[in-house]
Amino acid sequence: MILHDDVFDVPPRDTDLHQEVARRGCVFVSHDAEQARIPEERDSLMSAGLRAFFVRGQAPVADLADAFLAALPEIQGLLERNRDPFIARVYKPGPGQAKRLRVSMTYAQWLKRKR
Repeated sequence: MILHDDVFDVPPRDTDLHQEVARRGCVFVSHDAEQARIPEERDSLMSAGLRAFFVRGQAPVADLADAFLAALPEIQGLLERNRDPFIARVYKPGPGQAKRLRVSMTYAQWLKRKR
């Protein structure tokens, strides 16, 4: 795991961060899901070729980290099945919910939107 504070002296623009993560061949993980909604940032994620996970939920950070760790088998399976860029959300499941992971955009869906 590489933290952006270990790479950048000052907080980078998200688009610069996306390029650096891609250059290093890493998977992108963030709590800032705005990056998946803002067109410029979503385009940056996809054009950089990133497989991105956004940890979501109204919970303390430790609970969200636990949710991410609980979803690791699903995350690893998704990474093994998909080499193309995608945007996925990892959730802290609520009562009665079993699903912790949802792909919100594939590379093919992004390309279709871009046309």
